[in-house]
Amino acid sequence: MRLFILAGLLLMVLSTYPVAADIYKYRDDQGVIRYTYDLAEVPEDQRPQVQTYEEAKPETGSAVQTEEIADGDKGNNADDKAADTPLVDEEKIDELNQRKKDLDQELADLMEEKYSLIKEKEKLAETLAGRDEKAVAAYDEKVKELNDKIAEYKKRRDAFQKEADAVKKAAENPDS
Repeated sequence: MRLFILAGLLLMVLSTYPVAADIYKYRDDQGVIRYTYDLAEVPEDQRPQVQTYEEAKPETGSAVQTEEIADGDKGNNADDKAADTPLVDEEKIDELNQRKKDLDQELADLMEEKYSLIKEKEKLAETLAGRDEKAVAAYDEKVKELNDKIAEYKKRRDAFQKEADAVKKAAENPDS
């Protein structure tokens, strides 16, 4: 009986342990973007294009403070001005959020183009077995163009990340 109770308690403790889950994003037949935790729910023909995301884990102390300092014990005039000033410019955050959204869409478009090229390569391999040099050269040119687009995307993403990190650092350390 003790073993049964111990096993039950152990099961309760282990079942409450937080678990990270992958989130799958795909576009259905009607063009609607869908999200699911279960890869089996994604139609098989959509699986090559599926995008996988890790569930966000909350970070303690990492939120950017954008609200004004709460009214409280106000001292001199300089303190009053500091209390009325947001730690981070709202317009800057809105601009960064829009840039992030644009970068995410660009990445989705690049991945869609990549999967399209993968399908084209498979079709080329099946039908021509690499004998049509013009078709192979055209495919290679498309791959080169995609690689150039990805390199440019990475530069823009890195610049964005650097700017976002600077805004976060400024929000966390307003005196520096």
